[in-house]
Amino acid sequence: MKNKVLFCITFLVVISCTTNSQQSFSLDSLGLEIIIKEKVFDWEDFHSPRGEGYTLEVYTFEKNENFEEKLLKSQSYPLSNDLRKNWQIRHWKANEVDNKYVLELLFNYKINDDEAKKEINNLERIVDNGDYVVAYYYKGFDDYIDSIDLFLLDFKNNKLYRCIVIT
Repeated sequence: MKNKVLFCITFLVVISCTTNSQQSFSLDSLGLEIIIKEKVFDWEDFHSPRGEGYTLEVYTFEKNENFEEKLLKSQSYPLSNDLRKNWQIRHWKANEVDNKYVLELLFNYKINDDEAKKEINNLERIVDNGDYVVAYYYKGFDDYIDSIDLFLLDFKNNKLYRCIVIT
């Protein structure tokens, strides 16, 4: 019984820390004035020890009033961070991914997992239909991008998508 109680307490602390660290990253690095509610999807596909692969995370969120307007006016987010310090940054923009190579990297990656395909198809519909803001870190050039760490806020469904593709 004592072990079960200890396990439950440890589990709750780990979940709380994960949620708090994601919330902190959202506010500090991305400039997002949102409350992350829960991670609703998490999928990874890695092909090499160098980290090449695809990661897709989907979170639900609550936003504050006038959040989108403030975010788009502030062109200082997302901030550079230690993990992406040598990457370039595209700041938050409404309803436009301004580089077709980013979209090719996101949507042309070979994925065998049916649930991941479904979420990526949802993401593609959001991009096609609008009502989102997007920002991303990327490695490469304007005419060739080999790695991205993309954040897309879907306002219709209150979802935050994070896609990391490294080739």
